[in-house]
Amino acid sequence: MARVFGTIVLTVISIAVFSPADAAPRRVLLLESYDNSFPPYSNYEVCVRKELTNQLKQPIDFFEASLATARYSQSAQDDLFAEYLRALFNEHPLDLTITFGSPAASFFEQHRAQLFPATPALLAAADERPMSLIPKADNDAAVLNRIDFTSVIKNILKVLPDTKNVAVIVGNSPIGRYWASEMQKTFEPFTSLQFTYLNQLSFEEIKQRAASLPPHSVIFFALLQVDGTGGAYLDDVALTEIHQVANAPIFSYIDDFFGMGIVGGAASFRGRSVPPGHCRRTANSRRRGSEKHRDDCCWIDHTCFRWPGA
Repeated sequence: MARVFGTIVLTVISIAVFSPADAAPRRVLLLESYDNSFPPYSNYEVCVRKELTNQLKQPIDFFEASLATARYSQSAQDDLFAEYLRALFNEHPLDLTITFGSPAASFFEQHRAQLFPATPALLAAADERPMSLIPKADNDAAVLNRIDFTSVIKNILKVLPDTKNVAVIVGNSPIGRYWASEMQKTFEPFTSLQFTYLNQLSFEEIKQRAASLPPHSVIFFALLQVDGTGGAYLDDVALTEIHQVANAPIFSYIDDFFGMGIVGGAASFRGRSVPPGHCRRTANSRRRGSEKHRDDCCWIDHTCFRWPGA
C-alpha cells in the first residue's frame, strides 16, 4: 500500500508542482493528523520522503507538523495552531503542503485562507467518505482510498465461518466516533452476527473485555488512538497488548499490522514481508503479466487463532 501511495504522490507532485530545471530548494510541509509515530500514517510519511528525495533529484526542505488536537474534539487550540503555522512560514512561503488523514485535511481547509491560500496542497492517506464533507480549493489534489468494511466481515466469515460475535475496537476520537457510526450502518446486513463497540471503554477495560469474550467471537481492530477516557495510544502498541491477553482472533483492515497479532485473510499484502514459519496460503498465487498477485488467496497467521477450546 505504501509503495503504491508513494508512486501516486510522486506522479502528482512532479507534474503539478516541481520543475526539474529549477534547482532551488523546495519547501514541503508534511501536516499529520497525529504525530509521526502513529501507524499507518507514519508509513505514508516515510514513503513520501523517500520517493521525493530519491526521484526528484533536487534539494527539498521538509517541515513536519502534527495536529495533536485531532485525537479530541475541535477547540480554540486549532486557531492557535493555525496562527503558529502562519507565523512560521510567513517570510518563507511553502511550495507544497501534504496532509495525512482526514483530520489534518479538514483543519487545513478550514484555515486555508489564513494559512497558505496560494500554496498547492495534496490531501492524502484518507478515506473518501469523511473527505467528501470537506470543501477543497482549486489548487488542491487528493489521493484517497475507500476502506471496504463489508469485505472485512466477509473475510472473517470466510476464514472463521462459525463466528457469532464481533467486538469492534475503533477508539473514541472524533474520527473514531465517525467510523463507529459508519460501521454500524455498514454492518446492518450481517444479521447473523452480534457487534459490540468498545470505543467508550478505557484501554484497561478493552483488554479485560478482549480477554473474556464468549466462544465464537472475533475482534475487529480498526483503530484505537484514543480510549473512552481520553487516553492516547499508539495503535501498534495497543494491538500488541490486546493480542497478548485476547481469547479470540484479531482481524484488521490495515495490512501493516500483519505479524503483530492479526489473523490476516483475503487482504492485499503486496510488497510486505511475511513472517517465516507463521503463515500459510489457502490458495495458490497466480501471475498476471510481470506482477504477482495474491488477491485470490489468503495469508493466514495461524499463531493468532485463540478460540477457547480450539
